[in-house]
Amino acid sequence: MDPVTIPKKRGVKPSLRFTWFEGDWKEERLGSIGDFKNGLNKQKEDFGFGSPFVNLMDVFGKNTVRNQEYSLVNASAKDLKTYDLRQGDVLFIRSSVKREGVGEAVLVLEDLTDTVYSGFLIRYRERKEILDVLYKKYCFTTRRFRTDLLASATTSANTNINQDSLSDLCIWIPTLPEQQKIAGFLSAVDARIQQLTRKKALLEQYKKGVMQQLFTQEIRFTRADGSDMHRTAFAEWEEKEFGKIARRSKDKLDPKTAEHSIKCIELEHIEKGTGRLIGFTESSDLQSLKTVFKKGNVLFGKLRPNLRKFYHADFDGACTGEIWALQTIRFNSKLLFYLVQTDEFNSVATMSTGSKMPRADWSTISSAPFLVPTDLEEQQKIAGFLGALDARVQAVGAQVEGAQRWKKGLLQQMFV
Repeated sequence: MDPVTIPKKRGVKPSLRFTWFEGDWKEERLGSIGDFKNGLNKQKEDFGFGSPFVNLMDVFGKNTVRNQEYSLVNASAKDLKTYDLRQGDVLFIRSSVKREGVGEAVLVLEDLTDTVYSGFLIRYRERKEILDVLYKKYCFTTRRFRTDLLASATTSANTNINQDSLSDLCIWIPTLPEQQKIAGFLSAVDARIQQLTRKKALLEQYKKGVMQQLFTQEIRFTRADGSDMHRTAFAEWEEKEFGKIARRSKDKLDPKTAEHSIKCIELEHIEKGTGRLIGFTESSDLQSLKTVFKKGNVLFGKLRPNLRKFYHADFDGACTGEIWALQTIRFNSKLLFYLVQTDEFNSVATMSTGSKMPRADWSTISSAPFLVPTDLEEQQKIAGFLGALDARVQAVGAQVEGAQRWKKGLLQQMFV
């Protein structure tokens, strides 16, 4: 066999870098600088007592874990020593139903005293300190690392990753001061995202509380008579059956005459609890389209798990049979959109029928009485006020999404 020349590895640098750092980043195989260890497996009768136990659900969707209240497992002294968790350890998810969930990395922020971890997780611990603790919060989430990890995963019923595959993965590492600078900067970005997320949650909580007070008349608007100095009360609210203020659309789509570009909404296109449309389908598969809706209709997911899915339509389209399209009867359509979000309406809607697939029952809902304003001006005032709150929530939500996209771009450019 003729000899071949093995080219030397070229040094690499990220495309976005703090100006005072120079030099190439160093490539390291994870198995050369640390060790992996599968977690603890126990029988069903060993759970519910003993030592704290970090399970899959404690880390799923998170990027850090710290001391908190965990479930318990019967762990021996040997188990506590073998499956301990220290500051700087990283837990990788071994198996996931969804491919993108496998190998997600979660950083242990502090020593977890007398705590063990689940067999659904793999612990990674450095033999020598090369990586900054907070840097490990980010270096395993980069597109390059995730692409390599998913390429090493195997798929059967679930997608899985093992210790050997993880050991062979490589990361590019800058000097410790540069690691610390990157981690500090990205931590500040995370703090901003958390601040915006908290602001959004508080606005949502405020809106829910105000909506409850408005529909129970703890808060009432008044009518301006000529000037703001002279105001009078609106008429008393009346109890009306839901079927007197709204009806279901019975207009069915005709596949022979419908345009192929019609916008179709399925339950998966409506974000639960927010009334936000996150997509639609322009499909020629018209067999799944059942009901035509008009702009201003209120769409409501009637299946039991999706009763918190609702949308105030801002275009004409069609929806599948799992969605009701509600048309108002001499009632403000935007106010109807908020009425179906109330706990009172949800309690009626959850009186569902069917055992295999519980669903809201129209005869039950349509005959249920609700106390509602009869004056159209008051209806508009309530709907307008709640709409303004929704706009604030959506504006902060857009800031959250923008910050998350920015962070994703930073991760792509600040790492090799």
